[in-house]
Amino acid sequence: MKRRSFIQKTAVGSVALTTGLPYTSFSQTKKIKVGLIGCGWYGMVDTRAALKVGGVEITALCDLDSDHLKQSADELKKLQGKRPQTFKMYQELLDLKGLDAAIKRVTERRSQPAAAPSAGRRGRT
Repeated sequence: MKRRSFIQKTAVGSVALTTGLPYTSFSQTKKIKVGLIGCGWYGMVDTRAALKVGGVEITALCDLDSDHLKQSADELKKLQGKRPQTFKMYQELLDLKGLDAAIKRVTERRSQPAAAPSAGRRGRT
C-alpha cells in the first residue's frame, strides 16, 4: 500500500471511528462537521484526505501557532468554499455546537494538555 493511499484511508477511518457511524451510513446530503486540533503538516494531510473522500466539512480549527492557524483556514476556504472557525484553545473547539467529530493531530511536545480531549464527553465512544 502506498503512503498516500494509507493516509487517505486512515483519515476516513478516523472520521468514521470518531463519529461512531459505520462507513456505509455516510450520506452525501448531510456532511459530517469535523474540527481539527493541530493544523500542522499531519493535520492538514488528514483534512485534505477527508475532503477528497467527501461527505465532510471542516468547520473548526485549533492551533497554538497563529501562522499555522491562518494558513490552514485560508487553504480550507479555497478547498471547501467556506472558512472554518479558528480557536487557540482546544476546549473551545470541542464545545462548538453542531460539531460531529474532531481529529487530534498534535505532537505531544506542542500539546496544550490536548493529550486526551474527551471524545466520549458527549456520550460518544
